[in-house]
Amino acid sequence: MQVQALLAGGKVQFTTPTGLLPNPIHSLPLLALHLTGEPEFWKLRAPACLSGLLLLPLAYFLFRRPLGDYGAWCFLALLAGLPILIAYSRFGWDASQTPLTSLLCLLFVLNRRPIAATFGFAAALMVHPTNVFLAPILLCLAVGVELSADCSSARPTLSSTLVRLGALASGLAFTTACFSLIVPSQQDRAGQWVRRLESFEGWWSFFTLYGRLLSGATIQEYIVGPLSPANVIRRDVLLWTIVGLLTLAGVRRSIRNRDCRCAGLIVGIFLGASGSYLAAGTDGMVAGFERYSMFLVVPSLLALAMLLDAVCETRRLRAVGGTMLLA
Repeated sequence: MQVQALLAGGKVQFTTPTGLLPNPIHSLPLLALHLTGEPEFWKLRAPACLSGLLLLPLAYFLFRRPLGDYGAWCFLALLAGLPILIAYSRFGWDASQTPLTSLLCLLFVLNRRPIAATFGFAAALMVHPTNVFLAPILLCLAVGVELSADCSSARPTLSSTLVRLGALASGLAFTTACFSLIVPSQQDRAGQWVRRLESFEGWWSFFTLYGRLLSGATIQEYIVGPLSPANVIRRDVLLWTIVGLLTLAGVRRSIRNRDCRCAGLIVGIFLGASGSYLAAGTDGMVAGFERYSMFLVVPSLLALAMLLDAVCETRRLRAVGGTMLLA
């Protein structure tokens, strides 16, 4: 609507209803498409669709170096089949570019490029302010990357490691501070943070909804309506059983192989998710509001791909893992 108002020379609201600036990664391509002809339905969905499709070749071809062929293939398969990513590639909402920007941030961190990761983080904040919780994920992953590199190096250099981690931490902090100046100020919510911190029921509900974000239960509920309790519980049990077993086996084998990247990423996901819960509670996880938690999706799939790669060490296990992903 704002793009059409701009083209028609009418009054344009340069902020969203919540007072945020519009996502330029979505709005500018949308404006360019509408300059080419009459408004059409497909033009409204094109930027989000292209962002979602772009994830797939980037995930395989650019992540082959840090993950290896099998890890990159697992990452590709998980991205291609996740319901929330398929849905957001069609909705054309303001957070539809969150998966793409978070993917690039993770790639830069894995390749030990702190400056590029900082610019990627800035792009993620342009997409949506809740992507600020990518910061602990990126920093913890960077620590894991540096520890792994030092373990595999014959002559680890502490100074260069500290410089890269310091550059990334400083870049993330500076970018967050800059964006906080243009984000609408919020009233003091320290009391709410304390209540959420002390609420076991709140933590349980949040991480249950986190599982449903990944299983597709919340997005399916938003599209088709409430699901049966038996269906939801069956998904919860299946997802957390698989994730729990993969985590126990995969982290142990990764550390045994002196690869701390997956462990660092998992710690970062927990910290980022916890920050999101303390700041907003469970509101950003319920059906229809998943956009506030989209920053968790791609890091979680990357962690699962790393775990699968660590667990499936033999050719037979890799064939079984590949068959399960395709199924």
